[in-house]
Amino acid sequence: MEVARATKEQKGESHFIQYISNTYAKMLRNPSYRYFLLILGAPVNLAVLLFYLSRRKNDIYHTALDETHQELLESGYMEQLIEETREQLIRKQQFFKQNVSVEQTEREANKIAKARFQEKLTESTNRKLLLGGQQRLSYAETFASCIENWAFLLLSFIPGIFMYLLIFLYSSPYVKYVFERLLMSLLVIIGVSVLVFTILHLSPMNPAANILGETATEEQIANFNRIYGLDQSYLSQLWNSIKGIATFDLGKSFSGNEQVTATIARKFPITFTLTIISLLMSMIIAIPVGIISAMKRNSFWDYTFMFIALIGLSIPSFWQGLIFILNFSIKLHWLPADLQSTELAVSDHADGRAWDRTYRVCRQDDPFFHSGGHQ
Repeated sequence: MEVARATKEQKGESHFIQYISNTYAKMLRNPSYRYFLLILGAPVNLAVLLFYLSRRKNDIYHTALDETHQELLESGYMEQLIEETREQLIRKQQFFKQNVSVEQTEREANKIAKARFQEKLTESTNRKLLLGGQQRLSYAETFASCIENWAFLLLSFIPGIFMYLLIFLYSSPYVKYVFERLLMSLLVIIGVSVLVFTILHLSPMNPAANILGETATEEQIANFNRIYGLDQSYLSQLWNSIKGIATFDLGKSFSGNEQVTATIARKFPITFTLTIISLLMSMIIAIPVGIISAMKRNSFWDYTFMFIALIGLSIPSFWQGLIFILNFSIKLHWLPADLQSTELAVSDHADGRAWDRTYRVCRQDDPFFHSGGHQ
């Protein structure tokens, strides 16, 4: 019983090490993750590199490569390639009526022949090793042989903890997908922030003059710029902006002197509620429509739903929203125009003044609208 348990534990450990080794080899072949893997595990990779260089001197691949190279040279394969390449180049020059010197043709033939000889050499060497049940020593195989030693694995865990975390992250397709999307979102946020900030910084707009007015003195403008950090250099302002985004400290708005974070937090519940309602409505409509279209492809219903979808995609969302508010809220009174207008509608429900005022403002026939706000 104890022997079976020990065998099972040994198999589990072997599977765990093989799991790490295979994932490590896959990441080395992935250009996007290769550099992150080597940088995050720099101390561990440096130790593996030293082992790899020391073992590479005794690698059988180089011995087989030298033997194959000598065999190809003795067989006259190189001279055959040069002759064939020279004849092909001469026929090509004659066909296109090109006037090329003999020396240039010879140099080009030697260059092409050497490249083809190298391809043949590599192919023959790999075939010879494969037939002999051997393979070329690689960096990934050196890493696999190193972590088979539990002492090396334990000693490399602390300096290479971020590398091992990246390996486990890459090994799970779902976690990898979420991580990549979060990383892309972060890069997009940083890129957009830098781009927008740079455009605003280079624009001729003067926030202090626009907000304080034309009558503002130089001292008032300078004081405004000092308070909001507009007198600092471009890099300092950019760093403060990115740092504010990372720490959720977006500063105060120029108009109203209100904390931007507080403004967003006050409006976020409404936005979140609208998002959930829109998502539920989309699922309720889209799933049955998609099922019907899939079951009845190229039918009347399929083309009808596709036509409606194209109309919805063609109409701008802001215009579509205004049309829905005008019809379902103002004319039919089925839904509130916004979530905050519900309280207003309840308080003024007795005489219906709120809905009437909203309708007349949208129709642009309200006396309050035409009088410039004086009634």
